[in-house]
Amino acid sequence: MKIKRVEIASFGKFKNFSMDFDGGFNIIFGKNEDGKSTIMAFILLMLYGNAGKSSQKDLTQNLRKKYSPWNGGRKAGDIEIEHKGRLYRIHKEFRSTSKTDLVTITDMETGEKINLP
Repeated sequence: MKIKRVEIASFGKFKNFSMDFDGGFNIIFGKNEDGKSTIMAFILLMLYGNAGKSSQKDLTQNLRKKYSPWNGGRKAGDIEIEHKGRLYRIHKEFRSTSKTDLVTITDMETGEKINLP
């Protein structure tokens, strides 16, 4: 699997932000507080859902709370991945837990929505 593109609608300090990834190895670099860890946390939550229990009060252990949008909106975004030569788009609107997140996966070649169990 390769990550091709990240589009953050609203997550932490980012709003309407996108980043393309080239084939091979990619490095995200910048000054302190530029958002490198925020991008990493976004990708982690997009692909794996829950990092830290939602009931935890310690923000360092609960990425869902730590990266609530600064503007007060809903956390949401898209990630495009290539898997076995096919391009897919995962759209996620983050809710309070990974079980309540709204997730849509689209096969970009056919436009078909993919249902997961």
